[in-house]
Amino acid sequence: MVNLYDYVTRFLDSYTEGASKNSTNAIRTGTIINNIHDYAQDYLVSVGVPDSYIVRDRKCEGFFKPKEQDILVTKSIHRICKNPEISINVRSQMSSIQKNFDTLFERLVAESVNLHEKYEDLPCGYLYLIPTVGLDSNALKQGKIITKERFNLEKYINCFLKLAARKSSTDDKYKYEAMGLIIVDVKEDGSFSIVDDLEYIFSIGRVSWDFFLEYRDNFNDLNPFNTMNTLLNVYDSRRGIRNIVR
Repeated sequence: MVNLYDYVTRFLDSYTEGASKNSTNAIRTGTIINNIHDYAQDYLVSVGVPDSYIVRDRKCEGFFKPKEQDILVTKSIHRICKNPEISINVRSQMSSIQKNFDTLFERLVAESVNLHEKYEDLPCGYLYLIPTVGLDSNALKQGKIITKERFNLEKYINCFLKLAARKSSTDDKYKYEAMGLIIVDVKEDGSFSIVDDLEYIFSIGRVSWDFFLEYRDNFNDLNPFNTMNTLLNVYDSRRGIRNIVR
């Protein structure tokens, strides 16, 4: 069984180790986030998608320009993929979260539009990992986990919901068929939980009561435990799952 918790555990262990060693290179080069890439790939394999159909870090032809995708399901053998079946991208931000919001959101919209303008029925998925409270980067360098940055989590949730749940190939091209927001509640002893319940986020004071009431019904659209299954169900409805599953 492919368990998201196992991969997030490895991600957090690698992240704190890299930070404590002052290894900015490990954090920035993708070595650590590869743990979440592994989750997506292993999930695909577990349901019968052949390894030979799964490629990582390959450019895919888009409407505006070829753009590297973290994970592609494709039968294409070309250096630049021209026949994608599924696209999945993965990102994380554990500190300095608020100041990077504009860049993040612009990139999210640009990536989905670039693909959907070219391939209207392409199932696109996104996994994004953030903490409930941003971590103190200086403390991490000393091997300590201290939660510090109370960034605007409502803004993140609201914007991710606007990009989630693209229901059909005629739906807005800036949306993603499956969007998983992996919100981790990290404790100072290193333990963590993956939050898929907006009521819990309200209970720890990270969203307001009014926000909870407005978004509690839609919050499940961001449930990271459902993301991969949702993506495959969309693919099945549009192209037929037997096209990629043996």
